[in-house]
Amino acid sequence: MALAAVLALAGTTALTVAATHQNAPPPVPPATAAGTLTPTRTAPALPDGPPPTPTTLDIPDIDVHTPLDPLTLDDQGALAPPDRPDHAGWYTTTPAWTNPIVITGHVDYTNIGPAVFYRLGDLRPGQHITLTTTDHHTRTYTINAVRTYPKDAFPTEDVYGPTTTPQLRLITCSNWNPAEHTYTANTIVYATL
Repeated sequence: MALAAVLALAGTTALTVAATHQNAPPPVPPATAAGTLTPTRTAPALPDGPPPTPTTLDIPDIDVHTPLDPLTLDDQGALAPPDRPDHAGWYTTTPAWTNPIVITGHVDYTNIGPAVFYRLGDLRPGQHITLTTTDHHTRTYTINAVRTYPKDAFPTEDVYGPTTTPQLRLITCSNWNPAEHTYTANTIVYATL
């Protein structure tokens, strides 16, 4: 339960960005992009032991190619956001093939504008994401679902909980509220190897 509380806090606070302006709101996926969180195929067998460290993320459908920086929890137990607007960051609860790799990126950034995950909401089920790791292998993941959740209803277990197959979770902020000068939701992409 303590871990769930920590990760709930992490999910709701990980990607707060103090943007000074928003020229055009980033895309939010329509209901037709929701998909299913349950993979429709069985992943190939993988070796025992922890997976290698992620180094690079490629999402051709939204023109993303980014280095991946390791992320940690801060003093309050929240997942710290990436340091740079043009890099995404990765985190996993424990290094195992059946624990999702959570990848976060800014949607935009103060005085800079659109950032690495600005178009994350454009993604659709069936599209592909490629992860390169320290063993110099590339692994292709298929998107199962793209969903948006209010920050106060972040799906902690779906994002961080163990799975039966190797999976990714990509997260960014969404639903810009100009009156409050903040984002009120997170867009989450679910993908399976």
